[in-house]
Amino acid sequence: MRDLPLPVKIHMLGLVLAAVMLGVILLPRSHLPHGEQLLLALVLTALMVATGLWQVMVSKRDMTLEFSAVFAAILLFDPGVAMLIASIGSLTSCVLVRKSFFSTTFNAVSVALAVGCAGLVLSVGGGADAIRLDEPTHLALALAAALVASLVTTINVHVSYALETARPLFSMLREEQWKAEALVFCLEFVFGLLIAMLATSMPWAVVLFAVPLYASHAVVKNQERSRRRAQEALVHTEDKLARAQRIAHVGSWEWAAGGDGMMWSDEIYRILGYEPRSCSAIHREYLERVHPEDRGRVRQTLDGALVTSKPFDIEYRVVRPDGSERHVYVRGEVERDGTDSPVRLLGTMHDITKRKALEQQLSYQAYHDALTDLPNRALFTDRLEAAFSRISRHGGEVAVLFLDLDGFKRVNDELGHEAGDALLREVSSRVKKCLRPHDTVARLGGDEFVLLLDGGVDEEQAARVAERIIEVVGVPHIISGRRARVGGSVGIALSRAESSPDGLLREADVTMYEAKRGGKDQYRFYGASDDPPATRIASP
Repeated sequence: MRDLPLPVKIHMLGLVLAAVMLGVILLPRSHLPHGEQLLLALVLTALMVATGLWQVMVSKRDMTLEFSAVFAAILLFDPGVAMLIASIGSLTSCVLVRKSFFSTTFNAVSVALAVGCAGLVLSVGGGADAIRLDEPTHLALALAAALVASLVTTINVHVSYALETARPLFSMLREEQWKAEALVFCLEFVFGLLIAMLATSMPWAVVLFAVPLYASHAVVKNQERSRRRAQEALVHTEDKLARAQRIAHVGSWEWAAGGDGMMWSDEIYRILGYEPRSCSAIHREYLERVHPEDRGRVRQTLDGALVTSKPFDIEYRVVRPDGSERHVYVRGEVERDGTDSPVRLLGTMHDITKRKALEQQLSYQAYHDALTDLPNRALFTDRLEAAFSRISRHGGEVAVLFLDLDGFKRVNDELGHEAGDALLREVSSRVKKCLRPHDTVARLGGDEFVLLLDGGVDEEQAARVAERIIEVVGVPHIISGRRARVGGSVGIALSRAESSPDGLLREADVTMYEAKRGGKDQYRFYGASDDPPATRIASP
């Protein structure tokens, strides 16, 4: 009660005052029951309690049939007495089902007001004592009284709910399922007439209404328990499926063929970068999340599946609202109706971003040296073959330079393998700076490096690169606080018409050893008969 909005509390206070004032007016004018009438009042009160506790279902809605007993009290007793019966019955049933104080008070006051207003309508025909249910005029008056009681209750409930939720009253009234309400009202009106007629001729028979009421309630409750168990099992299964999809990063989807509506599981929302159920699942939004470079291919795959009805699978990228990309693998199939027309597409989406990253990492590691992060022999061979393929079509020359470090073993033995590894990384960094962006330097293993000069290279350019490399490699290195120096011997092989990738690499390797035998810190070209002075680099 404390948590209710102030307008709801004011409305409740108004209802209480109105019910008290109406009771003060009507009760002194009513004849208090005694004898059989008192017994009948108690039976109707008990019947109200029973109908409040035992519910049956009508048109998929709860119907307590409490109004039937209330309506019978309106027809059989003076308005003041009927208000007492209805109030006591409502209070008792609410207390037994442990409703809140607000709900208990509201129900009791609301039913008292409804009964009082209905009694005033009946008073036009002379009151309950003068009503004869076998006369059409009196029956119409009873129907009017029932409509007034139902209308008062409905308005009170909707006004209270509108004040509590801050929703427009007329909007709530428009949303009400009036057909179901009318069916419930008619049934309760008929039951009320039957109770009143039986009470007039055979008061003891009123108790028999509790038997079918309880039987109906028991059947409904049993069905409700079965439905609840089935629903709980379904929810449990769906929850397990959702957890499995979340763990496996696999979501399910459906698309109505030819329409824009889709169904996404929670994991689909997560893969696309949304909170589950945070936006509408529509085909247009789905395609907008596909990477622009892949969108045409995805659209073509989906349209093709609708035509051929064949299962499909496709990998593509999706772009999340925050700009990040995910790689997904989608599988699907087409569902058709009896006329072989496509009804919908349904399938799964698997987030394979981590797998793609691992594949790229493994691919990178397969083609790069783990120590220096330079290309390895396999990648160098691929690039060399690609270079030969280009020059066979467009002409030109390439050069392969084979570099072997002089004095590396001494550094490795004196300073240790960790220092040797650091030295190799430093040499790799220096050599890379001597090359153009489209050239390649690779580590073949140990202290051997090989370089590919691609794109219009000649002997003079190859010589300048070799000189620069020998120069930067010969600059002393500071490793673990100690000064270390190595040199470099370079063999150079320029491509010729009869050259092959493997042959050119072998020629550079052989020439490197010739340069090493001729002295330290020098380079030599393959096929040179002697060493011209330019091939010699002075030691610093």
